[in-house]
Amino acid sequence: MLNYQAIDRGTNSAEYLLFVNSLDSNLKIVEIVSIYNHPADRLQDWMGVKSIVCMNDRDELYDIDIRLAWGSEIFRQHRYDYGWNQSTLLCRSLRRRGYANDRRRQPRHKLIVYLCTPATHLGASTDRSVPAEFIIGKYWQSIHHYYLPLPQTLPFELPEPITTADRLHLDLDLPTIVSTKPGIREGGLRTKGIERRGTVDRPLISVITVVYNGASNLEQTIQSVLNQDCQNFEYIIIDGGSTDGTIEIVEKYADRIDYWMSGRDAGLYDAMNRGIDLAAGEWLNFMNCGDFFTDSRSLSRVPLQENVDFYYSDTILYDGMGIIKLRVCSKERQDVIHQSIVYNKRLHSNYKYLVHDKLSISDYFFFRKYDAKNWCKLDSPIAIYNTEGISVTNSKGFVQRLFVEFMAGDINEFQMSLAIMAKVLRTPLRIIRDRLK
Repeated sequence: MLNYQAIDRGTNSAEYLLFVNSLDSNLKIVEIVSIYNHPADRLQDWMGVKSIVCMNDRDELYDIDIRLAWGSEIFRQHRYDYGWNQSTLLCRSLRRRGYANDRRRQPRHKLIVYLCTPATHLGASTDRSVPAEFIIGKYWQSIHHYYLPLPQTLPFELPEPITTADRLHLDLDLPTIVSTKPGIREGGLRTKGIERRGTVDRPLISVITVVYNGASNLEQTIQSVLNQDCQNFEYIIIDGGSTDGTIEIVEKYADRIDYWMSGRDAGLYDAMNRGIDLAAGEWLNFMNCGDFFTDSRSLSRVPLQENVDFYYSDTILYDGMGIIKLRVCSKERQDVIHQSIVYNKRLHSNYKYLVHDKLSISDYFFFRKYDAKNWCKLDSPIAIYNTEGISVTNSKGFVQRLFVEFMAGDINEFQMSLAIMAKVLRTPLRIIRDRLK
C-alpha cells in the first residue's frame, strides 16, 4: 500500500516537478502532492528509490515509482509489475495524509520509471505503455513504463551500485533442450542437472503452471512468478501441446524457468499430475495460465510450518473486463480456490488428482479429504484468479459438487434442490449486476 505517512515535501519539490515533466512532454504536472521512499527491496534486477504522487493540469493523479535497475530482467516486467495490492485492486479508499481535499474519485495513472545502469545495455530512453487488457481493476486508467539510461540529473541520491552477488536469481544463460521423445518438447535448467534447493527455514516451493493455447495470457502469469521476492521456489510449466505461440513465450523466459515440457495430455488434471511428479519442492502451488500472484511477496508471506498441510487465503477475482471483487474463502464451507493454496507435496504420496474427461472437480475431491484443522488461512490474498471464459466449467463443477455433497450426506434432497433453484435464478441477476458496477 502507498505509504502516505512518509511524506517529504522539502525545498526540492520544484526539482522533482522538473524531473517528472522531463519524462514526457504530454504530462504537464503542476503539483507534487507527496514524495516518499519507495518501500520495495531488491527484487528482479531492480530496487525502489523514490515514489511521487503528483497532479497534472486536468486534476488527474499520477503515482510515479522511481527504481534503480541494473539488469535486463526489468524488460520482462512490462505487464505484471504494477505495484498493486488488495486495496488498490478493489478500489478501497486509502489514507491520504497531506492531501488538501478528498481525491479518492480522481482519475489516477501509474508511471514506473527505471533508471538503468550500463549493465542493461539501454542506449536511449524508451516508453512502453501497458495494453489496456492487462490493467487489472479500475484503480489506474493507464500504466506506462519508462526506461532512462544513467547518468541523469536527479533531485535525489541513488543507492550504492548493485553487484552481481546482490542479485536474487540464478544468472544462467543455458539453451532450451528439445527432447528426442516423439511429440514431447522439454527444456529448462533441471535437464542440465541444476536444481534449486530450499533451506530448513524456507523449504522449496514448486510453482506449477498448466497451459494449453494460452498465448494471450501466459506471459503475465510467468512474470508474476518470476517477480516473487523469495529464492526458495522453482518454476515448472506443463504445456498440453499448444499451437498458438505459447511455446514461443515459454522459450522467451527459458533461462528463468527451471523445467518445462510440451506434449499432448489427457486434460487439466493429467497435466497437474505431471507437474506433481516433476516437482522437487516440499510444497506446491498451481498458478495456471491467466492467473497470477497478488504481489511480489505472495510466496514469502507463507510461513511453511511443519504442523500445517495447507495454507490458503481469500482470492481476488477478475473477469477480463475490468470487474474485480474479493471472494472470501473458507475451508469450513469447502470453498477454496486452487491458485490461492500452497500445500505440502507429501499429501500426494498415495494418490494424485483423478483424471476423467467429464470430471471438473478433482481438486475438490482432493481438498475435502483433509480436516480443517490441517488448514491455515492467511490474512492477505495469495492469487488473482481470472474467471473469464469458465462459466460452462463452473456450471458443470457446481452440479458435480452438489452430487458429491449429497452422496456424502452433507446435504439432503431438499437442500440440493434449493441450491439448484438458487443457482438458476441468481446467475442472470448476478451477471447484470456485475456489468452495471
